Amino acid sequence: MRGLKEGRGRFYYANGNSLEGEWLAGEYVGNDLEFAAQVGCISGNCTNGKGVYVFPDRKGKYVGYFVDGLPHGEGVVVYRNGDRYEGQLLGGKLTGKGTYFYYDGKQTDGYWNNGSYEGQQKPNAAKYTYEAVHRPALGAHDAKVWAVIVGIAQYNHMPVLRYTDDDAYRMYAFFKSPEGGALADEHIRILIDEEATKTKIKAAMEEVFSQAGANDLVILYFSGHGLRGSFLPIDYDGYNNKFYHEEINAILKASPAKFKLCIADACHSGSLLAMRDGAIENILADYYESLAQAAPSTALIMSSKSEETSLESNSLRQGVFSHFLIRGLKGEGDANRDGVIALQELFDYIRSNVRSYTGMRQSPLITGSYDINMPIAVVRQ
Repeated sequence: MRGLKEGRGRFYYANGNSLEGEWLAGEYVGNDLEFAAQVGCISGNCTNGKGVYVFPDRKGKYVGYFVDGLPHGEGVVVYRNGDRYEGQLLGGKLTGKGTYFYYDGKQTDGYWNNGSYEGQQKPNAAKYTYEAVHRPALGAHDAKVWAVIVGIAQYNHMPVLRYTDDDAYRMYAFFKSPEGGALADEHIRILIDEEATKTKIKAAMEEVFSQAGANDLVILYFSGHGLRGSFLPIDYDGYNNKFYHEEINAILKASPAKFKLCIADACHSGSLLAMRDGAIENILADYYESLAQAAPSTALIMSSKSEETSLESNSLRQGVFSHFLIRGLKGEGDANRDGVIALQELFDYIRSNVRSYTGMRQSPLITGSYDINMPIAVVRQ
């Protein structure tokens, strides 16, 4: 499966030792006897991390990512009857993009919601159901987070991109998580492909960002094509409907929010530089408390310099920039291990890893008048 060890076999090490048993998505998950004898988490971190889990009825295994003890993110489910699902899960349910392989060789590709097949057309993100996350009560002076997420792959007048829409869904899932602020539905908008017209992106930004209070953080994430001085919405026709950076900057400037962050995974995003002007409740409380203590900020993080191309990776199945952005947000960017991922920490992590991964062909940039300690995410302890 995609060059990964899959099924039963024996692996030989360079020192002559060997390991016999079953592999799933490249991970060793034991042998048949272990499968029959063990249930629950048999390898890794099945609470908040990556692990291998055998269902209590011993009728299947899951290998992938977990949040709050439930399969959540990219993973593989193998059932005892030989069926297999590879793709995205949310809250333990097949939700998102995935492929279901039947034991007889047939397969079903497309999008799933709450365990049900939705079809090959990508549904509106609002159809996806997320388990509610309890948020601590916020006082009048506490900070809130507001976000607009845009991902465009299926361009009509530009080359089709492979992973920009999936990157946007991953960012949306992050901001719905405790580490990302557990944003309520009214605090976040996601626009994918045909929904991401210039008019709709602009309207979403104006609507969401205008609601922000004086202590709040507003975030725009854009993943798609860009030309010098602009992002390209889905309705860009080769000339009309460019979303100019000056327009984006004006909307950010008009927001009453104390903190403003634009994250762009797009070619020529670097031309934005021309605009220089423990418990879930405790996790969230720490995040918003840290946010309230930071100095006023406006920051722009760009995936590449203006003359560079923002790269996608077949092996990562993501844009390189967005891959390390999400990894950094999920905890790897916490350089000083204080449990809060600050803006400068996040950028330093992204820049170092993107430059290394691309052989210096892509160099993310940051600019603006910003507090380097502005908190962007928290790490679950």
